[in-house]
Amino acid sequence: MKRQLHNLRKEAHQIRLSHAERSRMSQHIFGEATADASPYSVIYSWFSLRFAMPMAAALMVVLGTGTVYAAGGALPGDTLYAVKVSVTEPMREVLAFSQTAKADFHTNVVQERLEEAETLVSQGRLTESTTKALEENLNKHVAAAQTITKTLAEGDPDTAADMAAALDSSLSAHGAILARLGDDSEDDHARQYSARLALNVGMVRIPQEVREEKQNTATIHTTTSLVQTVQTISEPTLVAGETMRKEAEQEEMEQRQSKDRSLLKRKEKASGQLAEVRKQFEKTKGSFGTSTAQKVESRFQEIQQQIEAGNTTDALRSGIELYTFIKAGEKFNGDILEHLIRGKDNRQDKEVRENTDGSDD
Repeated sequence: MKRQLHNLRKEAHQIRLSHAERSRMSQHIFGEATADASPYSVIYSWFSLRFAMPMAAALMVVLGTGTVYAAGGALPGDTLYAVKVSVTEPMREVLAFSQTAKADFHTNVVQERLEEAETLVSQGRLTESTTKALEENLNKHVAAAQTITKTLAEGDPDTAADMAAALDSSLSAHGAILARLGDDSEDDHARQYSARLALNVGMVRIPQEVREEKQNTATIHTTTSLVQTVQTISEPTLVAGETMRKEAEQEEMEQRQSKDRSLLKRKEKASGQLAEVRKQFEKTKGSFGTSTAQKVESRFQEIQQQIEAGNTTDALRSGIELYTFIKAGEKFNGDILEHLIRGKDNRQDKEVRENTDGSDD
């Protein structure tokens, strides 16, 4: 333990930050200064803002701002990784006050664990002990995100659906990346443990939720049935029945208007996300081959069609997966991007065939 503290102090003294780095470090620890958490635990309910800020400041003093910032890029096995997982991340969780922010925090940590695993696979550094530690930490944060999302669904089903889609699509994409990196690795252990992690990711994925559009449709059908029932009221109660019918029709109209507003809002959100993904792709488009670029463009068109058709949850999922694939292509090599998209296409074709065969039966 003393040796670890000595190493931490030694690294802290060697780190100096520029003004820009200090700014990014502050965002990394405290989060973005925005009221809305982006839709890709132990809840410290006793921990108020009054105590959170002084503790964060104390953290800077004890470890040094440079140490905390540098720990953000640490990998399992690195000296500063303990600071990242045991100090910085719990502080980030404490400072996530809303349920949405907490779910967003856990989803982000899940992505970080999977990206760490991918880097270790590519470097041939993924060991059995590291795989086990990553699995335990990953499963903890996935379970926390699932629990919070379930709670959110009771009061804000749209946000909950987006949260569930963000987590599930991220797990799906990173599972495919891990499997592909393992297949391409020349290291036997890397292949073995990446396959194990990919399997674990598949097991902890959130089951696909019932589409919100279906729930809204079911509600409208219920109201419509009420209108039809009111229309059969007998003559002696005609006046009361007429009042009830009008009230039911008004309620149905309000529900339809609410659904339309919700759908429009979700379309705008999915379109905004798609624009961000395209912006990211345009930055590095030149580093990918023509065939890969064409496949990405084709995927953009498919997502746009999903948005126009009102399949916003599917569009959000597809957008997150594509973004994750593009980032993997930038980080590792351009070929992996085309392989990942082709693998996604193959899985979709298989699902279509299975659904067709099932309907024939």
